[in-house]
Amino acid sequence: MWLNPDKGREEPNASDPDYLAAVERYVEVRLETITNVTMALGTDLKSCPDGMPGPDDDVWIEEMEVATDGRISIPRTPPRARYVAWLRFRAMPRTNDIAVVAALPLLLAGISEGEVAAAMASFPSDEERRDDPEPPAGRDGENGHRVRGARPRSRPGDRGAGGSAV
Repeated sequence: MWLNPDKGREEPNASDPDYLAAVERYVEVRLETITNVTMALGTDLKSCPDGMPGPDDDVWIEEMEVATDGRISIPRTPPRARYVAWLRFRAMPRTNDIAVVAALPLLLAGISEGEVAAAMASFPSDEERRDDPEPPAGRDGENGHRVRGARPRSRPGDRGAGGSAV
């Protein structure tokens, strides 16, 4: 934290190397989690090439553990975790393969790249968040998100503030 004399308040130091490293790690973990969930719930193995061990075979797990000198531990259960590990380490070891497979369920679900881009554009940029962690007054709640300082809206069942009890 540091005191910003122009704004008269304490703000996070967005240039702090520890903070930047933590944000980068958070983004990496979040993306990896999203990819794993997409692969686990949005894909199924239809067939496996001849000679390639499938996710239920133990040989590929043993090969990975030996090849990495035990630095990578492959889950043997639950079956979906084993399947995702098999996709990542055996069936699709290249990052491009994983990116394609992770995107396919979203495309098949009807979520276009344009819709994703529009949703991303509705959020403040990294630079905007870094420069001013407090949202400008005009943006409070305009897209339906609750932000600090936003006026609460009444909802059905709320008491007071224009709401009614049901």
